[in-house]
Amino acid sequence: MKETESIAHIAQAAGDIGRATSSVASMRALDTLAAGLIGHRMFTGLLYHPDTQETERFYTNQPEKYPLGGRKPPRRDRWSSAVIDRGEIFFLSSPQDVKDNFADAATLIGIGIGCGMCLPIRLHNRTLGTINVLAAEGAVSKQHAPIGLIIAALAVPAFEAEHRALRERHGKA
Repeated sequence: MKETESIAHIAQAAGDIGRATSSVASMRALDTLAAGLIGHRMFTGLLYHPDTQETERFYTNQPEKYPLGGRKPPRRDRWSSAVIDRGEIFFLSSPQDVKDNFADAATLIGIGIGCGMCLPIRLHNRTLGTINVLAAEGAVSKQHAPIGLIIAALAVPAFEAEHRALRERHGKA
């Protein structure tokens, strides 16, 4: 893909996010952006809850296998150290990486996931959550880091809105 086409995809997503009326619509725009620039089989947005250290799914393009609201328990491993603690992109380069880093690896591999990148969504050095862009083996590599950083930055308003809605629902506005 030519650079001008990539910029056009990014501009389209930015415009769509600006016009979005919900965080889900913003995430759908990012899902479309990732599909156009990277190609993927699964795109999920997970909120990070620092009080419990859990992550909670609020967006997925695979709702039949990964329903919204699903929570993942706290983890202390290479993934959490990179994504949650340090705010670094975590790359999965093979099906073995998927097996080594995800408890649901059998399901992921079963839908053709063999690599991916986990994007930290951060604002002011605080982790709001993560977006997982998962694909067929060989489709995602470290060369996709720049677009991953753009997707992560464009996702901040959606993650902030979801956190704000949670605080309001729990009387912590």
